Amino acid sequence: MAFAVIQISFKSLGTNSMVRLKFLVEGHRVVKKDFETEMWVDGNKLPLNNMMQETLANVLLGFAKTLKGADADPKTVDVKIKRLAEPQKVDAHIYP
Repeated sequence: MAFAVIQISFKSLGTNSMVRLKFLVEGHRVVKKDFETEMWVDGNKLPLNNMMQETLANVLLGFAKTLKGADADPKTVDVKIKRLAEPQKVDAHIYP
């Protein structure tokens, strides 16, 4: 698979920095895939490309790892979100 290397100068921003970016010729970015991620909304599975799968998984895993009692390297994370009929004012530091 062929790659194109693009150099961008930031002289117009007051710096002499050069940035080199490597892109696939087809215009797609290569990502390392570590997770199978699915997202369901109201019973419908949403299509997630590889980039969204990895991003969503890393955000949720990063969040979960910071919580007390969470495994440092969980194998699965399940999240359920349900919209309340009416918004409520609650103390953000109290566990429901």
